[in-house]
Amino acid sequence: MSNNKETSLMSIDEVADLLGVSRGLVYQWCRKDLIPHYVLGFGRDGRKSAIRFNRDRVTTWLEAKANDSDVPST
Repeated sequence: MSNNKETSLMSIDEVADLLGVSRGLVYQWCRKDLIPHYVLGFGRDGRKSAIRFNRDRVTTWLEAKANDSDVPST
């Protein structure tokens, strides 16, 4: 089995566009660990410096939520 599939990391803006929601809502979901994401590094003030999303994981999460009545809203 070949492992040529490139992993695609997405930004907050890209995920918001994909899901048709606001950036603020995606940030809320991240703070509440409702959506799969990665935190990359920390800034000098201790704040998270970058949040990224694996496209495949987000797609799988979205498909699982499509039939779930517990889709996060806020």
